[in-house]
Amino acid sequence: MRHLVFGLVMALLLSSPAISAGPGANAFITNSGTTSSGATDVSVIDAAANVLGTAIPVGNSTHGVAMDSQGSRVYAASAPGTPGAVYAIDAKSKQPVGSLIFPVTSFGEVSSPFGLAVSPDGKRLFMSHIVMRTINGRRRVFAGYLSIVDITAGANGTVAMSVVGAPRLLGGATTGVAVSPLHNGTYSVYVANGDGSISVMDPVSFAFTSVLVDPANGVSLVGVAVSPDGATLYAVGSLRDARGRLFGKLWSVTTASMGPAMNPIVNAVTVGNGPFGVAVSPNGQRVFVTNSTSNSVSVIDTASLADVLGSPFTVGNGPHGVAVRADGAVAYVVNRFDPPSVSVLNGATGEVTGTISMPMGSNPVAFGAFFSLPQFVEVKVHVVPAVVNVKAQGTVPVIIYGETSPAGRVVFDVHTADASSISFHGWPVKMKGNGEPMINYGDFNGDGVEDMMVHINRDAPLDVTAQDVTANADGCVAMLKGQTLPPEKTAFQGCDKDVKFK
Repeated sequence: MRHLVFGLVMALLLSSPAISAGPGANAFITNSGTTSSGATDVSVIDAAANVLGTAIPVGNSTHGVAMDSQGSRVYAASAPGTPGAVYAIDAKSKQPVGSLIFPVTSFGEVSSPFGLAVSPDGKRLFMSHIVMRTINGRRRVFAGYLSIVDITAGANGTVAMSVVGAPRLLGGATTGVAVSPLHNGTYSVYVANGDGSISVMDPVSFAFTSVLVDPANGVSLVGVAVSPDGATLYAVGSLRDARGRLFGKLWSVTTASMGPAMNPIVNAVTVGNGPFGVAVSPNGQRVFVTNSTSNSVSVIDTASLADVLGSPFTVGNGPHGVAVRADGAVAYVVNRFDPPSVSVLNGATGEVTGTISMPMGSNPVAFGAFFSLPQFVEVKVHVVPAVVNVKAQGTVPVIIYGETSPAGRVVFDVHTADASSISFHGWPVKMKGNGEPMINYGDFNGDGVEDMMVHINRDAPLDVTAQDVTANADGCVAMLKGQTLPPEKTAFQGCDKDVKFK
């Protein structure tokens, strides 16, 4: 029996797993303005080439944006002050596939969506919105709410969206929304409020807890984001001192301290003026903050809460939205005002490496998670021996290594891998007589972290799809594919381009 031994090792960026941007990874940029041609659309940027592509017409100016965890659908909310609507877009075809309209009431109130977030299973949308009432001929903020929207798959790839119950009244103007990663089968919803509080919602009971991030008066929050491990919440906003001066702040809050009757553990760091958007890098080591009135970006090290570059650095005119590409190598900053643009940043250092011009008058915002989320975790595969006889019978042992970061954070837990989903060169894992996959656990490389050995079944018919479809995309000869256990079902794949088959 010939043995294939490969290590499932996450490629590192700042000692973190690398997530592939993947073929067809895109950034979906909501536009709050109207171009000279009268277009109101969502712009699409090829995230691998940093090139602006064909826009998606939705029929209304848009503001908030969110991507589901599978990267299959993007949701765009209409701009504040316009008739309220949310649009669903198929991320692959780049076509609208559904919408939800919020009518103007008899009191002249307009439900203006602001921030969006999607549940980990992609079946529920959480939308903050500001109800605006016309008073003396002018629209004014009347109240801030959170709406819960069910998402149901329809025919021919369409989706239907329906509001669950009445909107939940929160604190002042509701703005940013974030959803934590799934942990032990559940997650939390976080909403930033204009009164300086964070509302934490249980997605099952819909019960809320409000937490003040700063006891000082005059705090107003805008953007909010959660670290990849769900342990830390980041909120940005402004604080007004006794003399009326505004200071931009980033607050770091330990999520475990945000329960009822608890004192939240909060740290803060000064950023630029008018902070608006916030995004966390996939490795959790960097936080990017857009400072909309000082035309700058702050890049904060999460361990020290210090500015990586010493101070905010200048980007375009009116930076609003910000997101980090799935592989962590690039961050996009969306500059809203003319000449509108997207600044391309190095994901590790924060340095500006390029600029993408946007259509004049488009006023891009992209408030939320506008990048396609990881399509798969890119893994490194090593095959031993270098030549594999495809006509031989029996099983091929394959070791998948568990990994932790230098700081002790779990990077890959082999117990989360779904062994029955793994295929190598189209061969599945050998199944025992009782229907269970043939696997063994142990520390095979002596690093103190448990590993997993799966036995690949060369007697089984080849799965042509598993063998060839992805391989043809990048010239891979030997492809390993699989996913983690539900409900996350995070796909992973890797290639050894040196192995030969005979």
